[in-house]
Amino acid sequence: MKSFSSVTRVRGSHFFCPLVALPASCIISLSTTFAESNLTFFCHSRTFKKTTYYLLDIFYTSVKMLEHKPAKVFCIVGTLIVFIVTVALNALSSQPDYSSGIFTNTISNVSDRYSTGITPSSWTFSIWSVIYFWMALWIAYCQVAIFIKPGGDYLYKDPAFMSCTFFFLYIINLFLNIIWIVLFDRIYFIVCFFVILFMVLSAYACIGMCSYSLAQNLDELTVENLGYHIWLIRFLVQNGIAVYATWLTVATHQF
Repeated sequence: MKSFSSVTRVRGSHFFCPLVALPASCIISLSTTFAESNLTFFCHSRTFKKTTYYLLDIFYTSVKMLEHKPAKVFCIVGTLIVFIVTVALNALSSQPDYSSGIFTNTISNVSDRYSTGITPSSWTFSIWSVIYFWMALWIAYCQVAIFIKPGGDYLYKDPAFMSCTFFFLYIINLFLNIIWIVLFDRIYFIVCFFVILFMVLSAYACIGMCSYSLAQNLDELTVENLGYHIWLIRFLVQNGIAVYATWLTVATHQF
């Protein structure tokens, strides 16, 4: 049967090729069956399931993010990260032996060495523990605001809540805080004065922006029965930054 078989001459001998003898339809059938079996195995495999779940999770996250304001979330979370770094460096400045050379003196020692008529006593520097604790409370409150919906929408999106500009300016203030403690440790007093001056101005600017946005949307929060958030913003944010700004103002008189 010449149509279904083939005889090939190799070096004078006859060699029979069985694959060529198979009908073309049989080859196609075997290939299709093999492909379907592999596809079925892949679909039921653990890798396929993990990949599917991963893609669905990305899709679900993307849909959820449409409900959020990514820029504002970034500013709020960024404030928390920079605050943690600021507190860590301030803690190291009080223990210069453990700072790996970043600091050589404590702030209180430098202040005592170059004291003025209004330089506060060393024990008064413990006020920074209260200031940073108060700061931690309102920053934590802002993180919670990303996840709660007391009025039908996320709290941080409410117009009465602090704006992106507020958080961005406060991040700058925290960076200036870090710069100031390093410069003060190196006894660069003139530069320190201008740095702390900008810290004071930015702190008061944050209080002004927070107070303005709250005052402009006070009635809306009252109608939505969110009065307790009004007091949380006033007590935690406004008063927390006010205490911070007040101590910064006092500190400017050392120079």
